[in-house]
Amino acid sequence: MKKKIISLILVLALSLSILMLSASADYGSEKTVLSLDAVWVEDGETPQIVPASSFNSIQYSVDIAGQTHGPSDFFVKDNNVYVLNNSNNTISQYANGVLMRQIQLDDYGVNAIKMAQSDGDIYVFGTDLTVTKVSPNNESTKLNYSGYLDGESITNFLILDDTLYISTTELDGGKTYSFDITNDSVVDRLGYFNGRIIDDGTIYLSELNTEEDKLLGRTGTITITRPNGDTISIDVESDYYLGGIELIRCNSDGTYDIKICEITQDEDYVIYVDEVVRRVKANGDVVCIYAPSEQVLAVGNQTRTFDGVVYQMNNLNNEFKVVELPSYYSVSEETYISPLSQYTMPTASEVPEVTTTSARAAVYLSRNDIMTNARSYHSSFYWTCTSNNLQELDNWEKPSYVVAGTNQYMPYCWGGNDTTESFQAGINAGGRVGNVKSNINLGHISGTYGQDCSGYVSKCWGQSQKYATYTMDEISREITFNELKPGDALNDADSHIILFYRIDHGDYLDLFECTTTNDYDRVANTGRYWSELSGKYTPIRYDYVTN
Repeated sequence: MKKKIISLILVLALSLSILMLSASADYGSEKTVLSLDAVWVEDGETPQIVPASSFNSIQYSVDIAGQTHGPSDFFVKDNNVYVLNNSNNTISQYANGVLMRQIQLDDYGVNAIKMAQSDGDIYVFGTDLTVTKVSPNNESTKLNYSGYLDGESITNFLILDDTLYISTTELDGGKTYSFDITNDSVVDRLGYFNGRIIDDGTIYLSELNTEEDKLLGRTGTITITRPNGDTISIDVESDYYLGGIELIRCNSDGTYDIKICEITQDEDYVIYVDEVVRRVKANGDVVCIYAPSEQVLAVGNQTRTFDGVVYQMNNLNNEFKVVELPSYYSVSEETYISPLSQYTMPTASEVPEVTTTSARAAVYLSRNDIMTNARSYHSSFYWTCTSNNLQELDNWEKPSYVVAGTNQYMPYCWGGNDTTESFQAGINAGGRVGNVKSNINLGHISGTYGQDCSGYVSKCWGQSQKYATYTMDEISREITFNELKPGDALNDADSHIILFYRIDHGDYLDLFECTTTNDYDRVANTGRYWSELSGKYTPIRYDYVTN
C-alpha cells in the first residue's frame, strides 16, 4: 500500500511537472489569431475582390512601379481582426479566422493609409487627408483634415476615449494632433504635442543621439509619460546604428516593451534593417528579446498593442498571419544573433570620388534648391482637369485621385518627365492626365502627362532629360545612410527611387516621392519605415549638389 501511495505521488508530481513545462512553453510562445494563405496577383492582372463565401486568403500585388501592395494596417478588438489591404483597397473583418465583413473602400472614394476603430465604427484615413467613418450598417461620414494638419507624412492613427490622434513626421520624435470626434459634422482640433501615443494613453518621445556630421548614432533615449503624469527616460544602446525607437507597451511589472530599429549596409551600399522588441527595465537593462518574422512587406504599425495585448502582423511570402506575442520573450540579449552581423558596412572614405559626366547633366544646385523643386510638384501645384483629359485611350488609366475640376499635386505618369509648365501645356491641349497602366515594355504612352518616380527625382535634381532608376548612377554616387542629407535619394535600381528629406527619430523617414503606393498616384510627402528599404535601396547623392 505504501509503495502504491509513493507511486501515485510520483505520477502526480510528474504530471504536474509536465503541466508546468507546458504552461512555461505556452508562456513564451506566439499565439496565432489569424492565418491566411498569401496569394500573389500576376503581373498585368487587376486586383480583384473575392466573394466572402470563398475568401480564405489574403492578396498581394506588384504595381507598374514595382511596388508591393498588401496588408498595410490592422487592429484587434473583441476577438475580431480587421485588416486594411491596399492591394485591393479593402478592410476585412475576421472572427476566428472566418471572414465576416469586407468593406470596399472604392465605394466611399477612399484610398486608405491607416485605420482605427471605435464602438463598432471604422475610421479610415485617406491619401487626400480625409477621415471617413463607416458604421456597422455601412453608412459613411467624411471629414476633411487637410486644413488642420501641417504635414502629410502620416505615421500613426488612433482613437482613445472619443479623441482621434493623428501623428506625422514633422518634429523630431513625431508630432501628434488630437481631435474631438463626438460631432460627426465638425472637425474640432484640440491641439497637438511632440511625440506619439499608444493605446493606454501613454505618450512617448524618441531621441536618437547622432554621431558628429552623421545622420545616426548608436545610442538614444525614449521618454515615456504615463496618463497619471509620471515620466521616465530610458537610454537605449546598440551595436549597430539606431534608426528609431518605438514604445509598444508599458508592462504591469515595471518593464517596457520597446521596438528597436537597427541599420547597416553591405559593401554595395544596400541598406539592411533589423527590428526587434526589447523588454527593458527602467534603467535600460534588457530582460529579453522578441524577433518578429522576416516580412515580405514591411509597414508602419506592424507591431501594435490593443487592450494591453501586443500583436504582430506578419506579411510573409506564402502566408499572412496576425499573432499575439507571448507574455515572456524567450530570447536573451546574450544569445540573440542579429542578421546584420553578416554584413560589412562601408565607410565614408570608401565612397568613390565624383566622376565627370556630360556637361548636359552638370546643373549645380544647393540642397535648398532641390527641396524647393520637390515641393513645387507637391501641395503648391494646382491644375484643372476637363472631360477631354479623361477620355479613353489605349494603355491609359487615370490616377485614382484625379477628378474633373480642380486638382492638386503632380500626377503619376509611367515614363513621365514633365515640368509644371509642360504638364499644364499638355493637358491644355487635351492630353491625358497621368497614367498608372503602362509597363516597361510599352514605355511612356504618347499624349499622357505627369511624372514617374525617376522623372520626379530627375526634375528635383534640375535635369532636363529623364534618368531611369538604373541610369541614375550617371549623375550620382553611392553613399552610406549615415551621410544622407536633404535632397539625397534612396534608389532601388530595379523599380523605385525616393527623395530623402529627414528622419523623425521614431523609425520613420520623411520622404518625397512620385508613387503609386497606397494609390497615392502622385507626388506625395510620405512616411516610410526603415525596414521598407531593407535589402533593396541604396542611398545616393547627386553629383552636383553644392553643399
